[in-house]
Amino acid sequence: SNMKLATSAALFIRFGPSARLRTRIMASGPLSAGTVNGSLFLVGGGDPSLSTKPFARLVHGGGGTLLSDVAAAVRARGVRRVIGRLYGDESRFDSRRTGPFWKPTYWQDCPPISALSVNEDLFNAGHPQASPNPPLFAAQILKKSLKNRGVVFQKGPSVRVHPSSAWVVASVHSPHISRLVRQMDLPSDNYYAEVLTKALAVRAGLAGTTANGTLTTRRSLRRIGVK
Repeated sequence: SNMKLATSAALFIRFGPSARLRTRIMASGPLSAGTVNGSLFLVGGGDPSLSTKPFARLVHGGGGTLLSDVAAAVRARGVRRVIGRLYGDESRFDSRRTGPFWKPTYWQDCPPISALSVNEDLFNAGHPQASPNPPLFAAQILKKSLKNRGVVFQKGPSVRVHPSSAWVVASVHSPHISRLVRQMDLPSDNYYAEVLTKALAVRAGLAGTTANGTLTTRRSLRRIGVK
């Protein structure tokens, strides 16, 4: 838990308290008359707070980025039908699900790490069982939310990196970094700490790995005289 204080300090140094993390919906084809002639991509930005309303109320006290806002933004853009699939894209970070040197029992203390997750990848709040495939799990939940808003997909959800030609359909932003730090530190949330460590690496221009995030944290602390 004490290590989260170092992560918190690095987040304030690298991001600043008012920065936000962005989750995007991107399309691989044009939108015409309500139809996307291609697929949609839910592109994770390393926001550990992305969640459904019930989870946000129970775990985050109502705070966090709501998946329903993502779905509403897509629908507000005029999307009603998608010829392809809804893909989960976690490419902002590496796909290693655990931290270095984790013991086999640590899965009970932290769900699989990903740049894209919903409800911290947990099947139920308060229970350690989690999906082994965070981006697919996130895409499945969003697809249901979009279906409830009248958006129809021709095919089922899957996982893939968005093409370079994809364009942004909609985006949502996380709470301020100061709020994310609070949500990490008060309950000592291990998942937040692991995800935000990788976010620090990307912020510093490095690959989104735990090792690079730890390196960035150390470099950040040196800026303020902590060795």
